[in-house]
Amino acid sequence: HTWGGNAEYIRAPARYVLKDETGLPAEQVAAMPLVLMTAVHAVETLGEVRSGTRVLIQAGASGSGNACVQVAKALGAKVATTVGSPAIAEWLVRESILAPGVGADLVINYNERNFADDILDWTDGVGVDVVIDNIGASVFTDNLKALRVGGIFVNFGLVGGMKVMLNIRELFFRQHQLRGSFMGSMDELKRGLKLLSDGKVKAVVDRTYPLKDAADAHRYIDSRAVRGKVVLIP
Repeated sequence: HTWGGNAEYIRAPARYVLKDETGLPAEQVAAMPLVLMTAVHAVETLGEVRSGTRVLIQAGASGSGNACVQVAKALGAKVATTVGSPAIAEWLVRESILAPGVGADLVINYNERNFADDILDWTDGVGVDVVIDNIGASVFTDNLKALRVGGIFVNFGLVGGMKVMLNIRELFFRQHQLRGSFMGSMDELKRGLKLLSDGKVKAVVDRTYPLKDAADAHRYIDSRAVRGKVVLIP
């Protein structure tokens, strides 16, 4: 909430600072704190994802999406995710985010298929245990369709809209648990960075820009062509 985020130096309270002990290049570490904290909070803490949990994670090519995929896999979950094109899916396979045996177990191109139908096929009609949604209103109804009775729905994104129509009767009978997620704690960030330093999670950096070209970096993000994270180098 303070001007000056794109700067060489920033003044911050010491309690918000962690020593980098990952041993990784600075641009990789810089890309991860927010998405790792968000992913651990949404997936592990609120989503209660554990070994064997079946989870749907929206937008697997986004920075937050691929972090959630990786954290869920590190926890031993069975993961399905959505992408916008075959090219993006192929790229994520090359990056090992969706690679067989390492990344997501099911990849759905939402421009070609209804992801809820594919999820129900994947789970023999039962639905997933957890939905992690970083999109919002545009996928809300199908997210609940893909969720099993008593399943957990976690939202932390609104790019697809903020307002939905909720059928309370369906919520009542299907006993869904709706949970809102916002960032996370310092402890969750530490857990995420441990996964990063142990190689269980990797930084996916699309492009780096010198600080003087910050406006170009923002325009690239606005283009919706980003695969992973964009990093400014001071």
